[in-house]
Amino acid sequence: SSPDDNESIIGGTVAVRGSALSPYFENYKLYYSSESVPGYWNFISSDTVSVDNCLLGIWDISLLADGDYILRLEVNSSSSTGEARNYIKIDNPPLPPSDITAADTASDEGGSITVTWTKSGDDGSGNNDVAEYRIYRSMISGSYNYSSYVSVSSGVTSYIDSSGLT
Repeated sequence: SSPDDNESIIGGTVAVRGSALSPYFENYKLYYSSESVPGYWNFISSDTVSVDNCLLGIWDISLLADGDYILRLEVNSSSSTGEARNYIKIDNPPLPPSDITAADTASDEGGSITVTWTKSGDDGSGNNDVAEYRIYRSMISGSYNYSSYVSVSSGVTSYIDSSGLT
């Protein structure tokens, strides 16, 4: 099955694969639940066709909070119901900052550039998993040949660059 039990997954959509087989098979249903709210099962997919190591459903995790989740596959037959569970850890990447601007710093006679931004929704709230912001810079106008320039801590929303200006 995929994802594997105790696997960590990152963002986007996940192809859930496995087998739903049973004598007198009727259907299968695929659900997920957050371990923080056990017992509340969210529907992912179902089918009336049995499958053997095939796609069971597509699970969109892009809007789910980071944390521990349970995938539950329920297989129904005319005589019984069985289930299998996999425990999954979701670790989505942090949201990017927004409203990024770079402008000449006021009152320093062109000696520096101030870069400002609105912090990520995951900086101090949301998943709260922003460790730092990385500021990249190109020394050639119009070039996309960026090099790593500086890192600033989470919670910071500006940086003044006073080096390398000509």
